[in-house]
Amino acid sequence: MSDAYLTIADLRVGFASVPVVRDVSLAVQRGEFLVLLGPSGCGKSTILKTLAGLIAANAGTIALDGTRLDPVPPHRRDIGLVFQNYALFPHMSVAANVRFGLDMRGVSRAEADSRVAEALAMVRLADVEYRLPSQLSGGQQQRVALARALVVRPRLLLLDEPLSNLDAALRAQMRFELKDLHRRAGLTTIMVTHDQMEAMAMADRIAVMQAGAIRQIGTPADIYDRPGDAFVATFVGTPPAALLPLSVAADGAVRIAGLPWSPPPAIAAALAPGDALLCLRPERAVLVAPDTAGALPARVVGAEYFGADWLVHVTVGATPAIVRTGGPAARGDMVGVLISVEAPLFDASGARRIDRIFSMS
Repeated sequence: MSDAYLTIADLRVGFASVPVVRDVSLAVQRGEFLVLLGPSGCGKSTILKTLAGLIAANAGTIALDGTRLDPVPPHRRDIGLVFQNYALFPHMSVAANVRFGLDMRGVSRAEADSRVAEALAMVRLADVEYRLPSQLSGGQQQRVALARALVVRPRLLLLDEPLSNLDAALRAQMRFELKDLHRRAGLTTIMVTHDQMEAMAMADRIAVMQAGAIRQIGTPADIYDRPGDAFVATFVGTPPAALLPLSVAADGAVRIAGLPWSPPPAIAAALAPGDALLCLRPERAVLVAPDTAGALPARVVGAEYFGADWLVHVTVGATPAIVRTGGPAARGDMVGVLISVEAPLFDASGARRIDRIFSMS
């Protein structure tokens, strides 16, 4: 971790003896776009505010470019922070909002004018500098908040749910613009979100969090294709993966979700007596006739149309699952589900991914 631009080591944060962040360690490289992804209340925003100096850690260390940040007050950390609600001053013009951080730092008027113009040009808002925030769209307000963070030329940019107040179409546009701005400005960025699509689309690496701890860190492809445990597998992916209980008897008989199953040879090779969970992603299964060799019998409980494809909801035994298909299926129909050999296996508790089922005896 010593070669990283930002290092966090054994960070612990709690309030009134309630732990919020539990011994978190991670390393961020210069120029990287790292996303902290997890459900509400998992501690990701607390980490961001601790980096910015708005919350004090109970234990652990933070270093940026080789310098300890722990004793440095917030206004001297040279960190840009964009809040979820943008926190713009409603009575100030766009230019005055962007200039605010420079005024607090005592930057000269001429230098501030130049840097404000540069920041507004970077976020493509040079023509609205005299407007008030109320005269801007949500996307424009978000870019003003970005310009205010960028104008101080931060060593680190922190984004706390920056797209959550935008409509779906604008969110998609701003995902691209944010990542492009990160690249053009040569930033090192950490973003917090609970939206997995944002994380997958924007991150160089993702740190998936739950209950104050990091469950897995990796590229979007690593997280999606090789989830380390059942929580990561079901949290990352839209729609979510299904976890099907799988058991192999001593005589080799296989049951999945309580139903007899003849798995494809590539899956059968990973099976030995024991119990496990099989992770079924919607696009890694195919609907076929119920009597197809190797298919699991399932009943259709509904279908959703999304233009390019359908999501067919089924039950395998008593376990719900979703299959992405090119066409609909009628509620109540019996179908077969063919499972891809790329389906990961987890131990019976879901705590870790396994390459094969080992005997539980």
